[in-house]
Parts: sequence; structure tokens; C-alpha cells
Amino acid sequence: MIKKIIILAVSVFLMTACGEEAVKPEKQDIQQEETKNQEKTAELKEEINQATADLNKEEEAALALKQKEEEANALALKQAEEQKQKEEAEAAALALKKRDEEAMKALAKKESIKKEKILFKAVFYPYFRNRGEVPYQLKVDLEKKIPEIISILKKNPKASLFVKGYTTTDGSNRFNQFLSLWRARETAEYLSWKSGISLKKIKVKGLGVNSGKEKRKVEIVISKKS
Repeated sequence: MIKKIIILAVSVFLMTACGEEAVKPEKQDIQQEETKNQEKTAELKEEINQATADLNKEEEAALALKQKEEEANALALKQAEEQKQKEEAEAAALALKKRDEEAMKALAKKESIKKEKILFKAVFYPYFRNRGEVPYQLKVDLEKKIPEIISILKKNPKASLFVKGYTTTDGSNRFNQFLSLWRARETAEYLSWKSGISLKKIKVKGLGVNSGKEKRKVEIVISKKS
């Protein structure tokens, strides 16, 4: 019986020893696996940290780019506004200069008119039916004025004699300009022929459309500088 117990005890001891030896390799495998897992976890954390850092850099770069674009847009807008203000200032200066020039011309014209003294003025309202033919009524009216015209010119040898023609609004401006000049020339030629005044001394002007009530007319004016 004792022998049997001893045998059993030895058997149990051997089994226990074998069990412990079997467990040792399993623990080592688990430790190795844990070590690998820890290393992988560390690698993943490193990758995450690197990815986060890269993302932050990209965001910073994008933010910097956006800021530069905003600055560029602001600068372009400022330059455009400055250019607009410059153009407006130049346009205003040009308009002011033009207005001053027109005012000076108007003043010069006004002064010129003031200096011209009208010695004689006669207005006729002829109707020219045919080219090259002075209307009968114009001949009659003009011949009545010739003695006075000759007398004034003799007393004022430096005076200027003008014959001015006007038209109605019918037709184009170009045609009316031509027509008014033609009427003035026809009248001047008849005046020269009847009065003996040299045609070279008669200044003929075609003024186109007249703004007055009687639009179709011829004027004879004698003036001199005062």
C-alpha cells in the first residue's frame, strides 16, 4: 500500500512537473505577443502623431495661402479704386479745362462783338425760286438800300460789308449750309453789280439754319471796330 502511495505521489509529482514545463512556453508566447502588440501600438501612435502633424502643416499652409489671396485681392481692389479715382479726377480736370476754354472763347467772342460797331443792318426775306436768279422783290428792296450803303462806306472806308444767308430747317445741315452760302453770294453779286462796290470788298457768309421766326432770310451788315 505504501509502495502504491509512493508510486502515486511520484506520478503526481511527475505530472505536476510536466504541467509546469508545459505552461512556461505558453507564458513566453503570450509575453512575446504582448510585446509585439505594444510595438504595433507605438508604431500606430507614431503614425497618427505624424499624420496629425502633417495635417496641421497643411492647414497652416492653406491658411497662409488664403491670407495671401485675401491680401492680394485687397491690394487689387485698392489699386482699382485708386485708378478709378485717378481717372475720375483726370476726367473732372479735363471737363474743367474744357469749360474754362469754352468760357474764354465765349468771353473773347463777346469782347469781339463789343468792339464791332454796327453802322448799318438790313434784313430781307426773299424766296429764291431758281438758282442764278435773284428774286424780283429782293432786287427792289435792295436797290432802295444801295444809296445808304454807299454813303456809309464812303464815310467809313475801313468798315466791313457783310452779306449773310440763312435757311429753314428743311434738308440736311450740309445742304442748308450750302444753300445759305449760295443765297448770300447771289445777293452779294447783285449788290456789287448795282452799287459798283467791288465784290472783293463784300464778305459773304452762309450761316445755315436761322434760329429766328423768319428762317429764310438774307442780312446786309456794315460794321467797324470801335
